[in-house]
Formats: sequence, C-alpha cells, structure tokens
Amino acid sequence: MDFSAHLLFFFSLVGVFNGFILSALLLIKFQEANALRWVSVHLILLCIRIGKSVLFYFNPELDKTILQIGLSAYFLLGPCLLNFVLASYSKTKNRYLAIHFLALSGFIIGFGILMPYQLHPEIWQMWGYKGTSYFWLGYLLTSSYTFYHLTTSKNASGNAEFHLSLVVICGCWLIWAAYFFSSFTSYITGALTFSFVLYLSILFAPKLLRKPTANEKKYANTHISDDEYNQLIAKLESLMSESKLFTEPDLTLPRLAKRLGTSHNKLSQIVNRHYHCNFKQYLNGLRVEYAKHLLSSTNMPLEHLALECGFNSASTFFAAFKKLTGYSPNSFKHSENILSDS
Repeated sequence: MDFSAHLLFFFSLVGVFNGFILSALLLIKFQEANALRWVSVHLILLCIRIGKSVLFYFNPELDKTILQIGLSAYFLLGPCLLNFVLASYSKTKNRYLAIHFLALSGFIIGFGILMPYQLHPEIWQMWGYKGTSYFWLGYLLTSSYTFYHLTTSKNASGNAEFHLSLVVICGCWLIWAAYFFSSFTSYITGALTFSFVLYLSILFAPKLLRKPTANEKKYANTHISDDEYNQLIAKLESLMSESKLFTEPDLTLPRLAKRLGTSHNKLSQIVNRHYHCNFKQYLNGLRVEYAKHLLSSTNMPLEHLALECGFNSASTFFAAFKKLTGYSPNSFKHSENILSDS
C-alpha cells in the first residue's frame, strides 16, 4: 500500500480501536445503567462490523469466517438499538429485552452453523448483506418512532436520556446510509463515517454520560411544568410572608405541601431548585431573618425570641443563627445597638 492507502487504513481502523475502548469504559464505569450496557453492546457490534469492512476493503481475499462474523454483528445492530431506546426510558430492568436480543442472536448463530459462508457464499452475499441492511432499516424506523413516542408521552425532551438517545439514533442513521449507498460512493465510506460519528459523540460524552446527582435521582420521576412551578413559588412566598408559617415549630414538609395543595416531593424539588437548599435549611433561613428583625426592634429574651421564630430550643436557635450570620444573637444585637446609637 502507498502512503495515502496507509493513511486511509489508519483513519478507518482507529475508530474501531477506540470504539472497543469506549465500550469497555462504559461497561466498567456505568455498570448500574441498563441503557448504557446496550450502548456498549451496540458499540461492540458496530466495531466488529466496521472492522470487517476495513479488512475486506484492503484485503478482498479475507477469510469467509471473518466476513460471516461481521455480517452476523450487522444483523444484531437493529435489535440492540431498539433495546437501548426502550431501556433508556425504563427505570427497571426488563428481561424481555434480553430475551429478544438472545433469541435473535441464537437465530443468526444457528443460521451460520447450518449455512456457513464458506459453503454458501451466494446466500450471505445476497441476503446476508442486503437483507441485513433492510432488517436494520426496519429496526431504525421502529427505534426512531419509539424514541419519539416515549419522549413525547413522558415529556422528556430536555434530559440526558433524550440527548444520548438522539445522538445514538442519528449516528446509526448516518452509518446505515453510508453503507446502503456505498455503491454510489465507496465501501470504505461506512468505516470513515463510523469514525466521524464516534469522535463527534465523544465531544458530547462528558455531558451525556454524566452520572446524575443525588437530587436528580431523587426527583427523576417528579415533573413540574413552568406554570405549576411559578404558581407554587408565589403561593409559598405569600404563605411565608403573610402568615409566617415558618414560626410554627412543628411545621414539616408534608404539612406545608398539604397547605399548598401539592405533593411533598414536588415541594422539596421546588425548594431545592429555587432556593438551592433543602427544606430544613430553607426554614432556618426564614427563621433567622425574622430573628434578626426581632433582635433589632425588641428587647425580648433570647429564649422567648427563639420560640417566637419557630425554633424548638434556644440551643438550636443559637447554632442556626451563628451558622447563617457568623455572629451569635447577642453579638448581633450588640452591633445593631451600636449602629442605632451612632
């Protein structure tokens, strides 16, 4: 091979090499993520398929067993893609996805044993390539429709699952088209397209494959529309400013949620999202602000003031006040008195 052929061989095969590495990393780092397991399996199958293409392009006399393995992997790409889409929007493992994939794997392996490429090349060349291309097309269409349906029904067009599924599906469409229309371009186009799609996807990987935070896991099944969010924030602030509910020492998240006419999960999510703290921190913040007002305007004993603000005891009041202001209540009152006298 001349230099340009060596360069083409390198860029065609480097995607396959890195694809295997990425699939291994996905299996190791995201063992608990069922959907990403399917991404990893899909990537392995693609690497086998692309690797076969590159080797065949540069060596047409390639062993027929390698060609058979490559086409068998091609046959399983569609089922694996559909399983990934379904798993992306399911919070529990679905054993039927594995059964679906294993049944088709058993079929293609059994077909290969009974009708090996070495003895029946015409079948594999005709049905093994073209038939499998249409088979993958059918699954691509099904996967795309399933993705659209699940995204619409679950109103999940902005989350990580949506973006990752979109990237994988679009990448598969590009690779399928590169192979299907290779007669008008070049057979190696499929391998080059795979490398391009792989490296383009890696650019988005830090965002798409970011592990969800504890809060994101906690609120994964709680969706709040913008209108509902704004209405609940307005009602919450009205209750706190007008009724001073935070001064009730036994106020709990479920009790407040009931007053607002919402679930405690939604209220917890709203407080976390709007005030960037949990419910206890939110209440303590309101109580300390009210305590600062009382310290500046009254001579109420600190023990009574703590109860007036909603704290159960003077000790919890002192601890919360010091944490949020950096001063003890007495120091704060003293500084306020100095300012008022000057």
